[in-house]
Amino acid sequence: GADTTICTGEVAILTVTGCAGNPLWYALTSQGPVLVSDGIDINVSPQQSTCYMVVCCDPIYPQCCDTDTVCINVIPLPDLSWPAVYPDVCNNGGPVTLNPADIYVNITTVLCLSPWRAVVVISAEWV
Repeated sequence: GADTTICTGEVAILTVTGCAGNPLWYALTSQGPVLVSDGIDINVSPQQSTCYMVVCCDPIYPQCCDTDTVCINVIPLPDLSWPAVYPDVCNNGGPVTLNPADIYVNITTVLCLSPWRAVVVISAEWV
């Protein structure tokens, strides 16, 4: 099948057509094929680029099998960090101003960068 590209965390749907038997799906690893699922359609969400092989054997003549391989290329998300160090924030304390110029964004590809929004999540722990 045709290879495809997804971003980290996305799901790729792998589908086999023309298989009269129960197709078996394997991830191709450095240790050899590893069975991941069976069925016409499977959802995969690999954390790194992975190739998958499907094996379809004829239910009447199980020694007659066919295979196909598809590779899912996984692109990492942009790395967003705020390397500046800010003072501790206390409950009912004064405000802390964050400087957007201190934001560091490492983009290795534009494929996983949405041009419509940027979301910055700041977590705080009250002590």
